[in-house]
Amino acid sequence: MASTPTQFNAAIISKVAQYVYDHSDEAINVEALADYAGFSKYHFNRMFFAATGFQLGEFIKRQKLEKAMFLLKTGHSNILEVAMSVGYDSPSSFIRAFKTNFGCTPSDIQNGKSPLNVLVNSSRTLFLKNFHTQLVTDRY
Repeated sequence: MASTPTQFNAAIISKVAQYVYDHSDEAINVEALADYAGFSKYHFNRMFFAATGFQLGEFIKRQKLEKAMFLLKTGHSNILEVAMSVGYDSPSSFIRAFKTNFGCTPSDIQNGKSPLNVLVNSSRTLFLKNFHTQLVTDRY
């Protein structure tokens, strides 16, 4: 049975999401991801946005911050190490991005506060959660 374009796009996006997770400590750019997926950056950007509703840069940032959230929730107590492990050069830029995305600081998460996620009720977050769940399941 031949795969549909939607299945093909989902497979590519899943592959890219895994790549972002695996390389979260590196600088990741659109050109590298498009090359990894086998498309021009322009076509890949359009395809990615059509499939997810996310700009690729927004997705990369969000995936890195989701990984940081996971690390903080699983006992990684050094915020600087967590920031570096997801590609941030300074703790201040990491904390600022984290707070902007989740409505709380990394320290708040370590102290048991639940994040306030402005995208909680959006289908984009559900899409990311499904990919994140699949990625975590595949890893462990």
